[in-house]
Amino acid sequence: MQQSLIRFQNQTHVLATHDPYRILELISDTTGWPQARLILSEWNPPFGTVRVLSGLRGGKGGFGTLLKGQARQAGAKATSNFGACRDLQGRRLQHVNQAIEGQLWLEWKRRVEAGTATEEEMTQALLNTDTGIAGWHLQLPAWADVSAKKEQRKWKRAFYQWKKEREAVRQRKEEGKRLQERQVHAYVEAAEEASSQVQSTLEQALQAGLREQKRAKMEPDPPSALITLSGDATLAFESHRWRLQSQSNFCTVGVVLQSVSVALYYYEIVVLTGGVVQVGWANSAFQPSSESGDGVGDCPNSWGYDGSRQIRLHAEHTDEYGTQPWQANDVVGCLYNAATGTISYFVNGNDMGTAFEVERGLWLFPVISINPGEIVELRLHKDEMSYHVASSTAVGEVRTQEDTTLEDFSDDAYDENVESKLDAEQNQNESTHTDKSATKEQSTLVVEPLNLTDYNSIEELEELGLDRLKGALMAIGVKCGGTLQERASRLFSLKGLDASDFPKRLLANKKA
Repeated sequence: MQQSLIRFQNQTHVLATHDPYRILELISDTTGWPQARLILSEWNPPFGTVRVLSGLRGGKGGFGTLLKGQARQAGAKATSNFGACRDLQGRRLQHVNQAIEGQLWLEWKRRVEAGTATEEEMTQALLNTDTGIAGWHLQLPAWADVSAKKEQRKWKRAFYQWKKEREAVRQRKEEGKRLQERQVHAYVEAAEEASSQVQSTLEQALQAGLREQKRAKMEPDPPSALITLSGDATLAFESHRWRLQSQSNFCTVGVVLQSVSVALYYYEIVVLTGGVVQVGWANSAFQPSSESGDGVGDCPNSWGYDGSRQIRLHAEHTDEYGTQPWQANDVVGCLYNAATGTISYFVNGNDMGTAFEVERGLWLFPVISINPGEIVELRLHKDEMSYHVASSTAVGEVRTQEDTTLEDFSDDAYDENVESKLDAEQNQNESTHTDKSATKEQSTLVVEPLNLTDYNSIEELEELGLDRLKGALMAIGVKCGGTLQERASRLFSLKGLDASDFPKRLLANKKA
């Protein structure tokens, strides 16, 4: 196929013909110029130039003539600025040239940044034009006699300034990339070192546990009360104690207790690796998430403490707590006073003070959330503990003895006489007047069922008071704990039901 490269109005057209007449016809169709106004002024196949025949008659000249005449005056310099002249369409030549100039600049800039052209090629293309004037891409008047040195210097300055700025940007990017690589490398090294230490510690612990198991010839079954609430954990028995290691993002385990029947609950853990571990207490509505990293203390239904960060956590809120970060092999004690509704913590026997205040008599159970790779040792029984708090009860003595889940308990899952028991323990150090008042208040309890058809709302039941609602719940064998609103809501939900249809989760635990 024959092709021609035809120059027309500072643009090159590729045409699939060598026929001069056909060339003019195609240029007319492409540009919209009448074919009668076009002429093939130069033709050296396959190259040619098409020009527009002027239909204007000659006159005395315009702005170009004035420039030409000025350049011929004595002492005058030939001008290289033809921007004020107009083309046949009436457009200022400087506007047409600026459009071409900007288009070329952007095109070459993209090619250099993409790596398809070099900066030297860009320099040659922008400075060496057909006119001989750097930056002037239109044809010059026939009478023009100019020098392009000044314009070339201007374009060189602009080019080298752009090149300098581009090099500075490239250097900043490379420096940022190197800094990021160094940070990532340092993080990976630290992570590998920590992982190696944890793995070594775990292997040593497991090997020692295996040796201990061989000496004992058998390993006891894990406590039925120890349940995994979220994530995965490895459980190993060593030196007559259970040890946990998280195998997921943020594993959470709990120890389910029997109903509240004592005033002080206490347990200990040993942070063998000294890393991020959240330890504390939660109620039955607690729902941790290993995927999102939510553990004990990260919701309104749990209260936690992390000694590695020296913070206490509750309901997505943290406060400073503790005097110094815990270290590997530190013993952390957790105390819950059900009689006063306070939670406090100990590190190596040192009391750090009250961390939280909760509802008095609330049913809580121990919860531990462990960061990946961290190892903790459980101490649930008094003979295992290093710093047992006087008059407290080890949680191992009141943990449930049967396979169970949190669905079997609720926030009011405490002993039916827990209030009197807690009052009795709390009032041992109070005055005789307080003892008499408590006895009088206890004697007002009436264990009789209510005719629920006489009540149309929960609010009407609330007017009966805590004791009357408790007696009504006890009379029908339903859990009787909780606040005034909880008792009224529980009792009202049974309206119209036979005793055989009561939800199992609301029935009181039968005593042996």
